[in-house]
Amino acid sequence: MRDALQAIAAMGYRQVQWPATLEGLRPRDLDATARRGVRSDLVRTELALAGVDVWIPTGHLLERETLDRAVGALIAAIEFAAALAGRSPTRPVVSTQFPTIAERTAAGNAGAALAEAIAAVASIGDRHGIDVVDHAVGAPGPLAWGLDPVLAIAASRDPVQLLVAAEPGRGRLRSVRLADLMRSGLRGPIGEPGDARLDVTALQAALDVIGFDDPPVADARQWRDPAAGLARTVERWCGRPIAAPSRTTGKEKG
Repeated sequence: MRDALQAIAAMGYRQVQWPATLEGLRPRDLDATARRGVRSDLVRTELALAGVDVWIPTGHLLERETLDRAVGALIAAIEFAAALAGRSPTRPVVSTQFPTIAERTAAGNAGAALAEAIAAVASIGDRHGIDVVDHAVGAPGPLAWGLDPVLAIAASRDPVQLLVAAEPGRGRLRSVRLADLMRSGLRGPIGEPGDARLDVTALQAALDVIGFDDPPVADARQWRDPAAGLARTVERWCGRPIAAPSRTTGKEKG
């Protein structure tokens, strides 16, 4: 991870989104010594922690047998983000994706249990100064929400319209992902010639209109070449060329 942090810092990124579900990087597996090491690496590379990604299969959140473990992972991520938030210029987030209201309703008692768990997790996050962000398409309030254009396009929704639509009861927008759903059906970087579906210029304009002031997350999950894709994302979003390093991992914030 130290090499990855150095690589993305060299590209021009200034914040990092911690991938909490990768083996060896799970917050509940990192003791105080390991966390001090992460903090030192962030200081050394002049990076701040923007937040933590906790991508849990939505089915695990609707099964009583796995819900407690999933909630434990979210709480551990909140505590991890709070412990490393000292240099963060904005309030850190814990990003996840909860089942939709329709899915919770269909799950009956399990859905009700999840609703209670979400409220508890959000309260714990607030006490630690961390926003829990739901990236589900059309995520209901009062939680903060995040926009993943890939999920929106896959659901036949316009990501830009999701940004500007005044949906009743919607929470505050705290995370915008920079990733596209390629015409091949794979996730990939924004602005890929001949393969792009996301209108980057319209996205930037919409973010300006609604006054979104958090830096977006270059989300390299499942990209074929994360290092090159992250470099191209900085160039296309910020308008400046960056040479790609040999390797990097995770989800980085520009």
